[in-house]
Amino acid sequence: PLKGKDVPIRQIRTLLVDLENPEDHLKDWIDRLSRHAEAWRRFTEGRGAIWHRPGGVDLRKRTDRSQFEEVLRLSKPELVCLGPLYKAFRRRSNETDEQAAGEMQEILDDLRTRYGFGLILEHHAPKEQGGERTMLPFGSSLWLRWGEIRMGLKARGRSAPGWDQWDHKWPIHSLAFVPFSGSRIEGHGWPKRIDRNPDQHGLP
Repeated sequence: PLKGKDVPIRQIRTLLVDLENPEDHLKDWIDRLSRHAEAWRRFTEGRGAIWHRPGGVDLRKRTDRSQFEEVLRLSKPELVCLGPLYKAFRRRSNETDEQAAGEMQEILDDLRTRYGFGLILEHHAPKEQGGERTMLPFGSSLWLRWGEIRMGLKARGRSAPGWDQWDHKWPIHSLAFVPFSGSRIEGHGWPKRIDRNPDQHGLP
Protein backbone atom coordinates (compact mmCIF):
# COMPACT_ATOMS: atom_id res chain seq x y z
CA PRO A 1 0.00 0.00 0.00
CA LEU A 2 2.93 2.38 0.52
CA LYS A 3 3.89 2.13 -3.13
CA GLY A 4 0.62 3.68 -4.32
CA LYS A 5 -0.17 0.76 -6.59
CA ASP A 6 -3.50 -0.99 -6.94
CA VAL A 7 -2.20 -4.48 -6.24
CA PRO A 8 -3.73 -7.28 -4.16
CA ILE A 9 -2.70 -7.01 -0.51
CA ARG A 10 -3.10 -9.88 1.92
CA GLN A 11 -5.30 -8.67 4.74
CA ILE A 12 -3.82 -9.13 8.20
CA ARG A 13 -5.03 -8.69 11.76
CA THR A 14 -3.74 -5.48 13.35
CA LEU A 15 -3.56 -3.94 16.80
CA LEU A 16 -3.05 -0.21 17.36
CA VAL A 17 -1.66 0.58 20.82
CA ASP A 18 -2.21 4.31 21.33
CA LEU A 19 -0.53 5.62 24.49
CA GLU A 20 -0.86 9.34 23.87
CA ASN A 21 -3.82 10.76 21.98
CA PRO A 22 -7.10 11.91 23.55
CA GLU A 23 -10.09 9.70 22.79
CA ASP A 24 -11.84 12.26 20.56
CA HIS A 25 -8.70 12.73 18.44
CA LEU A 26 -8.26 8.98 18.07
CA LYS A 27 -11.90 8.51 17.06
CA ASP A 28 -11.65 11.28 14.46
CA TRP A 29 -8.62 9.62 12.85
CA ILE A 30 -10.15 6.13 12.90
CA ASP A 31 -13.38 7.50 11.35
CA ARG A 32 -11.36 9.27 8.66
CA LEU A 33 -9.40 6.14 7.80
CA SER A 34 -12.61 4.11 7.73
CA ARG A 35 -14.29 6.52 5.31
CA HIS A 36 -11.36 6.29 2.90
CA ALA A 37 -11.22 2.52 3.23
CA GLU A 38 -14.84 1.74 2.34
CA ALA A 39 -13.70 -0.37 -0.59
CA TRP A 40 -11.69 -2.56 1.79
CA ARG A 41 -14.27 -2.81 4.56
CA ARG A 42 -15.74 -6.18 3.60
CA PHE A 43 -12.23 -7.64 3.50
CA THR A 44 -10.96 -6.03 6.69
CA GLU A 45 -14.05 -6.21 8.92
CA GLY A 46 -13.08 -7.46 12.37
CA ARG A 47 -9.36 -7.50 11.61
CA GLY A 48 -8.44 -4.30 13.47
CA ALA A 49 -8.26 -3.73 17.24
CA ILE A 50 -7.27 -0.76 19.39
CA TRP A 51 -5.83 -0.66 22.90
CA HIS A 52 -6.12 2.93 24.05
CA ARG A 53 -4.21 4.08 27.14
CA PRO A 54 -3.62 7.86 26.76
CA GLY A 55 -1.94 8.04 30.16
CA GLY A 56 0.65 5.50 29.09
CA VAL A 57 1.54 2.13 30.57
CA ASP A 58 4.63 0.52 32.04
CA LEU A 59 5.17 -2.81 30.32
CA ARG A 60 8.02 -3.49 32.71
CA LYS A 61 5.38 -3.94 35.42
CA ARG A 62 3.71 -7.33 35.58
CA THR A 63 0.19 -5.89 35.91
CA ASP A 64 0.41 -3.70 32.81
CA ARG A 65 2.15 -6.42 30.82
CA SER A 66 -0.55 -8.93 31.80
CA GLN A 67 -3.24 -6.55 30.50
CA PHE A 68 -1.35 -6.14 27.24
CA GLU A 69 -0.94 -9.89 26.87
CA GLU A 70 -4.67 -10.38 27.37
CA VAL A 71 -5.30 -7.93 24.52
CA LEU A 72 -2.81 -9.86 22.38
CA ARG A 73 -4.52 -13.16 23.18
CA LEU A 74 -7.95 -11.79 22.27
CA SER A 75 -7.01 -9.85 19.13
CA LYS A 76 -4.36 -12.27 17.77
CA PRO A 77 -2.62 -9.55 15.73
CA GLU A 78 -0.13 -10.18 12.96
CA LEU A 79 1.00 -6.55 13.18
CA VAL A 80 1.18 -4.32 16.28
CA CYS A 81 1.69 -0.54 15.92
CA LEU A 82 2.65 0.93 19.29
CA GLY A 83 3.53 4.43 20.33
CA PRO A 84 4.95 6.57 21.56
CA LEU A 85 7.61 4.28 22.97
CA TYR A 86 8.57 6.57 25.85
CA LYS A 87 5.04 6.14 27.29
CA ALA A 88 5.27 2.34 27.18
CA PHE A 89 7.75 2.01 30.07
CA ARG A 90 9.35 3.94 32.93
CA ARG A 91 12.94 4.33 34.01
CA ARG A 92 13.44 3.79 37.72
CA SER A 93 15.38 6.35 39.74
CA ASN A 94 18.23 3.95 40.51
CA GLU A 95 18.98 2.83 36.94
CA THR A 96 20.35 4.20 33.69
CA ASP A 97 18.54 4.73 30.40
CA GLU A 98 20.47 1.76 29.00
CA GLN A 99 19.29 -0.57 31.76
CA ALA A 100 15.66 0.45 31.28
CA ALA A 101 15.84 0.24 27.49
CA GLY A 102 17.61 -3.12 27.61
CA GLU A 103 14.86 -4.70 29.71
CA MET A 104 12.17 -3.14 27.53
CA GLN A 105 13.77 -4.57 24.39
CA GLU A 106 13.85 -8.02 26.01
CA ILE A 107 10.14 -7.71 26.84
CA LEU A 108 9.19 -6.65 23.30
CA ASP A 109 11.33 -9.42 21.78
CA ASP A 110 9.67 -11.97 24.05
CA LEU A 111 6.14 -10.77 23.25
CA ARG A 112 6.57 -10.56 19.48
CA THR A 113 8.20 -14.00 19.44
CA ARG A 114 5.61 -15.74 21.64
CA TYR A 115 2.57 -14.10 20.01
CA GLY A 116 3.99 -14.04 16.48
CA PHE A 117 3.45 -10.43 15.38
CA GLY A 118 5.43 -7.84 13.48
CA LEU A 119 6.05 -4.61 15.38
CA ILE A 120 6.12 -0.96 14.30
CA LEU A 121 7.19 1.42 17.06
CA GLU A 122 6.75 5.18 17.12
CA HIS A 123 9.48 6.93 19.06
CA HIS A 124 10.25 10.62 19.47
CA ALA A 125 13.40 12.45 18.45
CA PRO A 126 15.17 14.87 20.82
CA LYS A 127 14.24 18.54 20.82
CA GLU A 128 15.69 20.81 18.16
CA GLN A 129 19.07 22.29 19.01
CA GLY A 130 20.70 25.13 17.08
CA GLY A 131 18.06 24.98 14.36
CA GLU A 132 18.69 21.27 13.76
CA ARG A 133 16.71 18.27 14.92
CA THR A 134 18.50 14.96 14.77
CA MET A 135 16.49 11.88 13.80
CA LEU A 136 18.27 9.74 16.39
CA PRO A 137 15.78 8.23 18.86
CA PHE A 138 15.37 9.91 22.23
CA GLY A 139 16.95 8.20 25.23
CA SER A 140 19.25 5.19 25.21
CA SER A 141 21.61 4.53 22.31
CA LEU A 142 20.42 0.90 22.44
CA TRP A 143 17.49 1.93 20.22
CA LEU A 144 20.03 2.69 17.47
CA ARG A 145 20.86 -1.01 17.21
CA TRP A 146 17.49 -2.64 17.86
CA GLY A 147 14.93 -3.48 15.21
CA GLU A 148 15.33 -4.48 11.59
CA ILE A 149 14.43 -1.17 9.91
CA ARG A 150 15.14 2.16 11.62
CA MET A 151 13.90 5.40 10.08
CA GLY A 152 12.80 8.89 11.03
CA LEU A 153 10.26 11.19 9.37
CA LYS A 154 11.68 14.54 8.29
CA ALA A 155 9.70 17.49 6.97
CA ARG A 156 10.95 18.94 3.71
CA GLY A 157 13.45 21.71 4.29
CA ARG A 158 17.05 22.65 3.68
CA SER A 159 18.03 21.52 7.18
CA ALA A 160 16.97 17.98 6.35
CA PRO A 161 19.80 15.44 5.95
CA GLY A 162 20.52 14.64 2.32
CA TRP A 163 18.58 17.67 1.04
CA ASP A 164 20.68 17.82 -2.13
CA GLN A 165 19.67 14.25 -2.96
CA TRP A 166 15.96 15.04 -2.71
CA ASP A 167 13.71 15.59 -5.69
CA HIS A 168 12.97 19.34 -5.53
CA LYS A 169 9.64 18.68 -7.23
CA TRP A 170 8.33 16.88 -4.17
CA PRO A 171 5.06 18.35 -2.83
CA ILE A 172 5.50 20.82 0.00
CA HIS A 173 3.52 18.49 2.28
CA SER A 174 5.99 15.63 1.84
CA LEU A 175 7.73 13.88 4.70
CA ALA A 176 10.94 11.98 3.95
CA PHE A 177 11.83 8.62 5.47
CA VAL A 178 15.39 9.18 6.71
CA PRO A 179 17.36 6.13 7.93
CA PHE A 180 19.04 6.98 11.23
CA SER A 181 21.11 3.79 11.25
CA GLY A 182 21.61 0.82 8.98
CA SER A 183 18.78 -1.63 8.30
CA ARG A 184 19.16 -5.38 8.52
CA ILE A 185 16.75 -5.94 5.63
CA GLU A 186 17.69 -4.89 2.12
CA GLY A 187 14.97 -4.01 -0.39
CA HIS A 188 12.38 -3.72 2.38
CA GLY A 189 9.96 -1.74 0.21
CA TRP A 190 9.47 1.32 2.41
CA PRO A 191 9.16 4.47 0.25
CA LYS A 192 11.51 7.45 0.23
CA ARG A 193 8.69 9.77 1.22
CA ILE A 194 5.06 9.98 2.28
CA ASP A 195 2.80 12.81 1.08
CA ARG A 196 0.24 14.39 3.39
CA ASN A 197 -3.01 15.64 1.89
CA PRO A 198 -3.62 19.29 2.85
CA ASP A 199 -7.26 19.03 1.68
CA GLN A 200 -7.86 16.11 4.09
CA HIS A 201 -9.11 13.89 1.23
CA GLY A 202 -7.90 10.36 0.71
CA LEU A 203 -5.25 8.36 2.44
CA PRO A 204 -1.65 9.66 2.63
